[in-house]
Amino acid sequence: MNPWEFSKRSGLFAVALTIVAACAGPGVPDRAVPPGSSAKASSRQPGEGPGIRAAHTQETAHRATATCVVPPQRGASEGLEVDAFAVSADTPGLSCCVYLRRSAWSKRTGADDERIALFENGTGIYTTAHGDLDGLARAAAHDGRFAILSLDKPGVGTTSEGLTTVDRGAFDRHTLGDLVTCTSRALEAVFERPHVAPRARVFAHGHSEGAQVWVRALASARSSEASWPRRLSASVLSGLPLEAVATGAERQLGVFLPFEIEAFRKALASHDDDYLVLLGMPWRYLEHPMAHEPTTDVLDRLAARSPGERIELFHGERDRNAPIDAVRSLVDRNTKARARGEAALDLRLHAYPGANHQLDARLDADLDALVSDLAPP
Repeated sequence: MNPWEFSKRSGLFAVALTIVAACAGPGVPDRAVPPGSSAKASSRQPGEGPGIRAAHTQETAHRATATCVVPPQRGASEGLEVDAFAVSADTPGLSCCVYLRRSAWSKRTGADDERIALFENGTGIYTTAHGDLDGLARAAAHDGRFAILSLDKPGVGTTSEGLTTVDRGAFDRHTLGDLVTCTSRALEAVFERPHVAPRARVFAHGHSEGAQVWVRALASARSSEASWPRRLSASVLSGLPLEAVATGAERQLGVFLPFEIEAFRKALASHDDDYLVLLGMPWRYLEHPMAHEPTTDVLDRLAARSPGERIELFHGERDRNAPIDAVRSLVDRNTKARARGEAALDLRLHAYPGANHQLDARLDADLDALVSDLAPP
């Protein structure tokens, strides 16, 4: 099968569905329409909805155990040593590849890493194995004093040349719960790896779907015996959708590809993953209980279990994937709860006029400053 070009950094249905014959450089079409669909133009603007970057993929036979391959590192991770391992997911037989990059500071001094930056990206089929990461991971890698941690979704991997591979037998069975479980288990496992200090601190950033995964992992861990939350120094969320994943998926499809609504509903009703996987979420994902719980409810649980938990919220004022009005309402409600002496979080909203779901260079500058503030020399 020819590889598919998938969107790497996407909103909930941000996928490039063009069939490609060879592995050319990254790049996505102006619109993304599933095969067999009417080729009508979408209403999206650059940086929202379908297509930000493409990762070239190929399907592989089902494998029960993940083989985590490390390709040449790119971007800010170039030259860093990578420790790759797998953690089991919630669904039996599934696992996630985890990539831990030793910091330049640790490699230079021979000391164990004392800071770990985790980045979890949005919906789509892509690998993080190459280390060309965005957000807090980019800022932390440039700082040089952070180990960089990332995960791939179940069934997703890479070749030694950097071609993203998709094991449909595994990917089609994964759920939101699997991503949450993999995140928590990766953070537990990382403290057992070489070159990580027992006292190391964790700095986490989730974007879009990654933000939804992170708050669920944190809320669950705060109510369990997991040890990694005690090492958490910062939570950064960007483009955070507050509605239930399943609700938001259909709403966003209506915004960006309204002519696909009927086909989507039919595919979900018939469990047609040949269609749904092109959108980044198989039917098991969309029907999982976690996908039907609003993120606001998860944050309320987190506030009850960990009042005062600091969360930095970065959001574009023109974000149509996750409208900022809902985030402002959340912050306002949280502020009033704190004023009444009720359990509440420490939410700090950074709004960007004119920015959409992917934000812009202002976020990069602010994350550089945040890294310096949270981890001074």
